[in-house]
Amino acid sequence: MKNSLFTISAAKAAARDAQSLSVKTVDIAQYQIAFSRMGLNFIGVKEDTGDVRFDKRCMRDDKKFLGDQRQWDTIFDKSSFDEVTGSANDDRGALHGVITVAASSEYRYR
Repeated sequence: MKNSLFTISAAKAAARDAQSLSVKTVDIAQYQIAFSRMGLNFIGVKEDTGDVRFDKRCMRDDKKFLGDQRQWDTIFDKSSFDEVTGSANDDRGALHGVITVAASSEYRYR
């Protein structure tokens, strides 16, 4: 995924340098599975990750720290967040994981 992000970034930079209004499509396909701290707990991974912020705090706890000024949709806004001590291990209203699949065109794995 890191290489894909570098490739996309390079294509955008080339379009800027050429003063083009369009960015060439980068032919990639990628996927990602991401879990919150509570999501890892649910699948049995309870050891600390070594990232203190991740292990103690959820994204909602760190909204101000991250500079996020947007109003969150209520379906994603965790009502039991704790900006002081963190609420990563509090399940009330939490989002536990995200699966992302993206491609620039039809792509078939063989």
